[in-house]
Amino acid sequence: MPRLAAEWERVHGAAPTRADVDRVYAVFLPMNEELAFAAQGYAPVDLVCADDLSEGRPGSLGMYQCFVDLQIYPPAAVLKVDDTPPGIAEGGGGLSLSGNIVGRTPEELAALLPAEVDAIRAEAMAILTAAGAAHLMDTVADLTALMEWEFS
Repeated sequence: MPRLAAEWERVHGAAPTRADVDRVYAVFLPMNEELAFAAQGYAPVDLVCADDLSEGRPGSLGMYQCFVDLQIYPPAAVLKVDDTPPGIAEGGGGLSLSGNIVGRTPEELAALLPAEVDAIRAEAMAILTAAGAAHLMDTVADLTALMEWEFS
């Protein structure tokens, strides 16, 4: 993501390397697993990470591992959403105003003018559509309406 790479370079004086990504991931993953879900009142029933299996993203083994863990069948009964091109490549819908592509908090988005939010949404939608998103929505708050439509 060019905007994040530019910010990294501005702060650190050089473009991010694979080693930088690995160091950030080593700190972020445990913190994310232990704190982020609970801090927002969310406790996942099952958690499969890209490095838990022999095939990482964008392969769909992680999704199928969840099916096995949760005893879900058939796979067509599942609606998967993601906020990154590799996650979209696994199948499913895209989140156009939350997550990695947008890189802003709800408060930061609320402080923007509607035209600025529309431009951000359009850019994210273009990226997610190019990755193959079957459906697009702003945030997970829109899942209920999509599920009612998809499974009706």
